Amino acid sequence: MQLSAFRLAESYRINDGVHSTTPHQVNAPMPIRNLIAVLIAICLPAVSFASSLPDGPYVSTSASAVHRVDPDYAVIDLDFRTVQATAEAAREQANAAQKRLLAVLEGYEDALRDTKLESLRFGREYEYDRQQQKNVEAGFFGQFAFRIEISDLDRLSRLHFELAAMDWNSLGEPRFEVSDTESARDAAREKALERATAQARGL
Repeated sequence: MQLSAFRLAESYRINDGVHSTTPHQVNAPMPIRNLIAVLIAICLPAVSFASSLPDGPYVSTSASAVHRVDPDYAVIDLDFRTVQATAEAAREQANAAQKRLLAVLEGYEDALRDTKLESLRFGREYEYDRQQQKNVEAGFFGQFAFRIEISDLDRLSRLHFELAAMDWNSLGEPRFEVSDTESARDAAREKALERATAQARGL
């Protein structure tokens, strides 16, 4: 299976803030990974570049900058849920699903950045009975949520394909992330500050 590439599109701008990006899927193959853009918008008073000015109205200038970086890992979130007649059966099904998942991930041990079991729950299942007009017991459930981070993006497509062949309540599309977001913000902020400074000096 060949995953589609993701284009990170600009969504909004705030003063002295970080540009928020939202992934939009496009019908393009994934050999070239799209860049993650960080936008910084800075408002800079022009008066800050003068040694001493009398009281009075001043003007300010603003500038924005985009710093693009390659994503260095991807995240896949998945959820499993089963409802069985007994609590023991629900637990067995959830445990079996975890074992199948770990068996798949063993083949990607050197490609993974991190894995995490984010939640694990068991309990009674209820459903609404229209005739009785109330919730009635319908068995027992077992469920868990799991997060996978993969740093070898060349193997991402294959891993997602193998996971898609298994029985999940939900399997999310991969989303690309950057480890060092602070450096990306600093680089974008520096570019925006340079532009705002140049504009203020020209006023």
